[in-house]
Amino acid sequence: MGIFLFPDTQRKYMKKTKEFLKIAYENYKPFISKATVIFAMLTVGQLMFLSLPYFQGRIFDNLASKTPFIDSFYLGLIILVVYLTSNVINYTREKYEVKHLNFDLQAVATEKILEKLFGFSLGQHINENSGLRSTVINRGVSALGNFLNIFIYSLLPFLTQIIFASIAIIFVNWTLGVIVLIFTVIYLFIQFRFNVVFYPRFAEDRKRWNDQSKHFSEILRNIKLIKMSGKEKEMIREYREHWDNVTTPTKSMWTEYIGAYYKRDTLVSIGQVSALIAGVWLVSTGVESPGKIVMLVGWMGSVFGNVGSLGWIQRNMILQLTDINKLREMLSREPSVKEPLNPIVLPKIGGKIEFRNVSFTYPILTTDSGKAEESDLGDEENNDVSKEVLKDITFTINKGETVAIVGSSGAGKTTIVNLLFRGYDPDEGGIFVDDINLRDLDMDSYIHKAGFVPQVVEIFDNTLRYNMTFGVKNPQDITEEELDEISRKTRIDQFYERLGEKRFDTLIGENGIKLSGGERQRVGIARALLKHPEILIFDEATSNLDAENESLIHEAMKEALTGRTGIIIAHRFSTIKDADKIIVMDGGTVVDTGKHSALMKRCEPYKNLVKHQIVAF
Repeated sequence: MGIFLFPDTQRKYMKKTKEFLKIAYENYKPFISKATVIFAMLTVGQLMFLSLPYFQGRIFDNLASKTPFIDSFYLGLIILVVYLTSNVINYTREKYEVKHLNFDLQAVATEKILEKLFGFSLGQHINENSGLRSTVINRGVSALGNFLNIFIYSLLPFLTQIIFASIAIIFVNWTLGVIVLIFTVIYLFIQFRFNVVFYPRFAEDRKRWNDQSKHFSEILRNIKLIKMSGKEKEMIREYREHWDNVTTPTKSMWTEYIGAYYKRDTLVSIGQVSALIAGVWLVSTGVESPGKIVMLVGWMGSVFGNVGSLGWIQRNMILQLTDINKLREMLSREPSVKEPLNPIVLPKIGGKIEFRNVSFTYPILTTDSGKAEESDLGDEENNDVSKEVLKDITFTINKGETVAIVGSSGAGKTTIVNLLFRGYDPDEGGIFVDDINLRDLDMDSYIHKAGFVPQVVEIFDNTLRYNMTFGVKNPQDITEEELDEISRKTRIDQFYERLGEKRFDTLIGENGIKLSGGERQRVGIARALLKHPEILIFDEATSNLDAENESLIHEAMKEALTGRTGIIIAHRFSTIKDADKIIVMDGGTVVDTGKHSALMKRCEPYKNLVKHQIVAF
């Protein structure tokens, strides 16, 4: 079976175990005292049950020696007391678990994970596959709870029973004790080495299942496209083929594991029979009484039964360890954008923005199949580099100006927005807000003074009020009058009446399903305006709208930009014609800057964009 081979595999397993212990300690630390209380109650319960074979053996000896019935009756009452006391202990323990451990552990673990995720840069989240990330997090959080449950409720109690039962057996009869001890040590050694060998295969299997989960999430996410393309049968067939590719090696692995598991369990059977034969021999030679052998057999059953279960326990702990380590790998990455040690907090932003000789290259994730999963999670250490997206660009947006940035697809327009929100840092040059390098600013205070309306406004499955006020630090302070005013400015007042009497407290559904595309855009503008931003950025905010909705959004944008520094990323001439200044980009460079009329005279790339309605998809 290769149990005594692969020292490299054993070292990797031990390294993974040490890494797990670190993250486990961080998550379990607040619960150590509570877990200790639970373990203490479990231990008392286990020791009480270990006393049962002793009293049962005494009853058996009383029957054999024809002792008065009353003696056995009293022993039976003692056994009843043991059972009842154990029930009281278990009841108390389970109440304590519910109150102090079961739910709190998951809450604390999830809170720590969210804190870590929110510490990553916007760019790191852009690079990640959200479906796979959710799978890794959900499995990892679940595994943290499962691992602790297995450790407290299975591993420790079983080890306690094995240790105390073995000590009791050796104390009563050393011959049987030695037999039990020899088989137990051999079995545990083989079991440990066996699972060490299988650990890499478990890890590879989990990677395949993560890939399967990602594939299934993609199907669910694109159901509308699949149905509108008439590809239902093809997708079902593709799903089944993908499933078979995943499960074929999984079936092979588990078939081998199960076969080896039962071969290994033969050792337990041999040990039990050997101990039983030795016990019968001790009774037949008069060395021990039948009752004492009943007692010893009860303890031996506890030892061998729990030893056999330890294999299952270790296997399950390894499976949980695989998921926890995958979570650890995701969370152990350093944020690609570092907060300064002494960030500058701007109480108010004037609104001047400068790009000074900025060059930037997006990291591209490797497609190496061996790195595929890590790459999907955005592991920058395994990234190659692509061509430059921005090449030595320089421009200034003055306070209160509305500036449009136009260019063909891939020109670098959205990259500018990502850099302005420090999704990434430039490779060269600097970005300055009010003459302060963006790297030196406190990003929390800066972001709360900059509004952003994307091409696709993200909507929570919550109320209209919740979605409008989401960007505000203290949404509870927003009054009805303020909401009414913002609704008027963003033309939300033209549709919220139809949502019913609840108005702002109407649930608008997943992804704002109760709203049209134009209405979702207006919610996005309202969300940005309620922050009272000094800088307001629109990124293709009208690209997916019909003419009527586009006109309404233009009106809302024009009013929203009054008195603010504004940036409009657009592909439609109607959106940018009134801008104070237009920056024309091509191939990652700024090729010209000016008013529409001047650019139409001298800038060939701009004239081509206008000719084709500035199509920049």
